Amino acid sequence: MPNSTVSDGRIGEDVVVAYLRKNGCSIERRNFRLSGAEVDIIARCADTLHFVEVKRWRSFDSSELEYAIDRRKQHRIARACRGYLASLRETEFPEVSFDVAFVDASDDSIRYIDRAFDIEW
Repeated sequence: MPNSTVSDGRIGEDVVVAYLRKNGCSIERRNFRLSGAEVDIIARCADTLHFVEVKRWRSFDSSELEYAIDRRKQHRIARACRGYLASLRETEFPEVSFDVAFVDASDDSIRYIDRAFDIEW
């Protein structure tokens, strides 16, 4: 029986969490939601908070990657980011990075794009 989209997404997130931890990051939150906005993973790597969107696809080629996170999705991630930052009790906010992690469902290999997009605040 094929995996549902939700379980596929969860598997992809688990793979990316392991990747981030292996690279020295701590995971602050998963599936952070706020007013219709969501971000899959929030990770702290050194002095930077990474807001990571995870896509697990059965197949994709590199020409499709740039279209995977459209402007509307970017703004939803940014809205979740703003809400998360507002919840912190820090006096100085960390640097922020909006990243995208593509997980190939056939072998769970990762293509991680650090600073995949920027948002004007």
